[in-house]
Amino acid sequence: MSLTLIKKVILLVGILIFLLVGMGLFSLYYISALKDTTSKEIELRKEYAMFLEKEMAHLQWRTGVGDFQRDENIKTLNVEKNSHMCGFGKWYYSEEREKLEKIVPELKDVLKEIEVPHQNLHQGAEHIEKLLQEGRRQEAITYLSTDITSNLKKVRDALAKARKEMGPYIEAREKESGQMVTSSRVTVLSCVIISLIVAIMASFYLIFNFQSILKNLFSEITKLFNAGNEGNLSVRGDLSKINFEFRPILLGVNNTLDAVVRPIEEAGSVMEKLSQGDLTHKMEGNYKGDYSKLKNAINSTIASMTETLAEVTAVVSQVDSGAGEVASTSQSLSQGATESAASLEEITSSMNEIGSQAKKNAENSAQAKALSEDAKTSSELGNEKMKKMVEAMNGINQSSEKISKIIKVIDEIAFQTNLLALNAAVEAARAGKHGKGFAVVAEEVRNLAARSAQAAKETTEMIDDSSKKVSGGTAITQDTAKALEEIIASTTKVTDLVSEISAASNEQANGVSQIVIALGQIDQVTQRNTASAEESAAASEELSGQANQLKSLVGRFKLS
Repeated sequence: MSLTLIKKVILLVGILIFLLVGMGLFSLYYISALKDTTSKEIELRKEYAMFLEKEMAHLQWRTGVGDFQRDENIKTLNVEKNSHMCGFGKWYYSEEREKLEKIVPELKDVLKEIEVPHQNLHQGAEHIEKLLQEGRRQEAITYLSTDITSNLKKVRDALAKARKEMGPYIEAREKESGQMVTSSRVTVLSCVIISLIVAIMASFYLIFNFQSILKNLFSEITKLFNAGNEGNLSVRGDLSKINFEFRPILLGVNNTLDAVVRPIEEAGSVMEKLSQGDLTHKMEGNYKGDYSKLKNAINSTIASMTETLAEVTAVVSQVDSGAGEVASTSQSLSQGATESAASLEEITSSMNEIGSQAKKNAENSAQAKALSEDAKTSSELGNEKMKKMVEAMNGINQSSEKISKIIKVIDEIAFQTNLLALNAAVEAARAGKHGKGFAVVAEEVRNLAARSAQAAKETTEMIDDSSKKVSGGTAITQDTAKALEEIIASTTKVTDLVSEISAASNEQANGVSQIVIALGQIDQVTQRNTASAEESAAASEELSGQANQLKSLVGRFKLS
């Protein structure tokens, strides 16, 4: 089935809309899937960070337990002694632990290893408190250095092992997110390329189709004008070569030629008989308008010539009157053609303005495209800077962890120094007055160890606070980097759309230029018709002057 031009345009627009909707649905699908994958990865990273946090909390707990070494008046430890009520214990005996074990099954055995040493760790605090209340301070110190330290090491080792087991799962989620991002980019880019190709092909198809239609129409009309100029009025335009929408134009021209040819042919036949002196033939066709006037004029002329051959002067007057009517008709035709030419000039001027506006739109679209590409480049540069900032924040976090370990060693050294100072003080007491000077030195060493431990504790607190702030900063920079990536994707889409608009504006400007050329050709044809009408009017006036010559020819006419 042959489609009209309008239906072809609607069909091509529908195909483009379908492609754009499909591209949008693909994008929504990948965004949803990426969101789920990223949420799971973030959850695993939170749990990973929680293990680090709980390890630091137990180190701080150990420091709190060791406070009695620096203050002999402490009999009650200001730490959590119930393994179920500490931060890690609440998580360990909650549903959160079961959820994590479902995600990372390897953690189930590792977390079981923590339970016993974790309970012993908190129960050890109760035991030390009991020893202090009974005045068995040295035993409490020994218990802290052995059992508490041993259980704390087991808990830390188990937490480190748990983090190690979670590593592959986090990397897998991260890899899955990367693959999904890559897949979504490829899919969306493919859809955009296909849409561009379809749009370009559709535009070229419509342009070539429209050019072909106009070319065929102008070819047929030109053929008719050329035949008319040569006096061959029997030629007609071929409707089968013209598109459905433009057939009425050519059909109207053919009908006009038929309406012109029929009275002319009949008038020619009558006039041929008249030239032979036979006045028995008249025009019998049913004509209207100027053709009816022509018919009546010829028939009246013949009738008048037949009835009043003797009144040659009156007949000549009638012929002169008929010639005047023909001249008036030719003048009216000339005036109409002149008005048509003026209208065509106005239309051509309007089309030139439209072409100028279309060209300006194309230039503005090109500038918008350049600005969009600059914005895209700036966004990509900002994204690279943000990635470097994330790497720097991670490095600071790692350095904080290393410093915390060093402070832990300093704390242990201070603790051991304190023990040595106590032992030295005991030995000095046994030596009596001979060990008095040594006792003073031991007391100074002990004070120095206490200050070192206090400084280490304050430094640890500052580092912990710094680590938390660095972690928060890292999360913010990661969110910012993600937002920049979304901006880059949006900028890329805007750049593609501006490119499409620019191409469409250029094609529109070219199409308007071709229409202006075609209107110029029509204007030339109209001007030629105007000139022909004016020549017809001049010829009619000459006919009036030549009417007197009719007298010499009346004698050869055959009357009815």
